[in-house]
Amino acid sequence: MTQFKVTANIREINRYDFSVEANSKEEAQEKVAEYLKDHCPYPYYNDNDGLTCTDREPAMEMEEVVKIF
Repeated sequence: MTQFKVTANIREINRYDFSVEANSKEEAQEKVAEYLKDHCPYPYYNDNDGLTCTDREPAMEMEEVVKIF
């Protein structure tokens, strides 16, 4: 069987679910945006400001195959 060497661009994709205590959708979006501006989210992160990161789903995605030879 012939072997091929492949070079590829791979990136890690993280998906987070947040629970936010807020009075409106806009306020909830602002709280999450403000948090993400200064922090990297972690699973099960809990803040005193009513924001909780409840789940994390890591995944890998291939962006493109660069070379096959």
